[in-house]
Amino acid sequence: MLFEYEHLKSQVNPHFLFNSLNTLTNLIEDDKNAALLYTNQLSDLYRNMLSFRNRDTITIAEEWEIMENYLYIQQSRFGPALKIEIDVPDPIKATKKIIPMALQLLVENAIKHNIVSVSAPLKIKIHIDGNFISVENTYQPKISKEAGAGLGLINIRKRYNLLTKREIAYFIKDKEFVVKLPLL
Repeated sequence: MLFEYEHLKSQVNPHFLFNSLNTLTNLIEDDKNAALLYTNQLSDLYRNMLSFRNRDTITIAEEWEIMENYLYIQQSRFGPALKIEIDVPDPIKATKKIIPMALQLLVENAIKHNIVSVSAPLKIKIHIDGNFISVENTYQPKISKEAGAGLGLINIRKRYNLLTKREIAYFIKDKEFVVKLPLL
């Protein structure tokens, strides 16, 4: 069971790194100062990912350290085509826990599987819903599905199942894809 859990934690999408390096290449050509800031954010993101990867759970505040860098990188890539709304009170961030990289992976999945354009912006909301943290995004699926569709949710579900009997939930409601993760 421990081996399976460690294997699940190690599955980070290499496409993210590929896309990040492509964005960095474009920034280097267009704006060297922005490229430097972007490189620092990318470095901080990977440092945070490495510092939390050996833990079973982390506070939402710790996960938020990962998310801030990740969102900066994605906003640099998509600009106004990506809209993020966060409503998580600080006391909840400080005391409630989730599995590491869960929020980052859910936002990454939303970007990977949905249209993200200025004419059809992808809107992502992260908020507390009772004993859950909810990640909701406008449901505007890409016509061609990328390989590995659904693996991120399977990974999260299996990691939660190894830690708790509380289930994650995901569904489509009112043209939104919703994922609810139990707060631990």
